[in-house]
Amino acid sequence: MSIFRPAGSSCRRTTMASMIAASENSVKTENEVDPPTVHLNCKVCTQPYSTITTVTTPRILVRCGHTVCQGCIQNLMDPQQHQVICPFCRKDTSVPDGLVEELPKNFAILELVEKEN
Repeated sequence: MSIFRPAGSSCRRTTMASMIAASENSVKTENEVDPPTVHLNCKVCTQPYSTITTVTTPRILVRCGHTVCQGCIQNLMDPQQHQVICPFCRKDTSVPDGLVEELPKNFAILELVEKEN
């Protein structure tokens, strides 16, 4: 028993056409590219970074460049020496006058937090 197909049609052409259509639909323009997955949480306490509360503001440890939330830096800081040792690479960073809020904010992370909200 044979299946009748109209002239000029084939299973292969139909499959190729559907594959091309599917790939055209999946191609994104430059503006539609998904942003890389970024973890917007402090890697020490796992709390999400925030633009609202200062405790979870992402601060940069200037000596090494790692980012930790303000609350964790406060907890890790040696109050007599006004220094914090990075929990990731162990480099020490001076904290001006012992004020953690004097360390620079990580504005790149803050912008991502704003976009997510």
